[in-house]
Amino acid sequence: MNDFPHAFLIVFRIQCGEWIQSMWSCMHSVKEAGSPGLIPVCLFIFVGSVLVGNLIVSVTSFSGCCLYLALMFACIMYLTSVCLLGDCAKHDFCGLF
Repeated sequence: MNDFPHAFLIVFRIQCGEWIQSMWSCMHSVKEAGSPGLIPVCLFIFVGSVLVGNLIVSVTSFSGCCLYLALMFACIMYLTSVCLLGDCAKHDFCGLF
């Protein structure tokens, strides 16, 4: 792949889980070109892309989970403080606590 759109599509395909076929075609084309010493480069690029992509996804989902929990606990703390202050006449949700 000599241009950006094709390289982007290959990386997108790797992150979608279809990296085996692309890695095999890379290794096959390197072998046909007559430089079998570059096969480890294909392995490094594709396996590295999978590992970095999975790391990014796991960090993003972990921080998203932490954000959800922080918002949920902030809402619960607000509701309990409103109910403890005695503003139950204004709010219908004080019967929950």
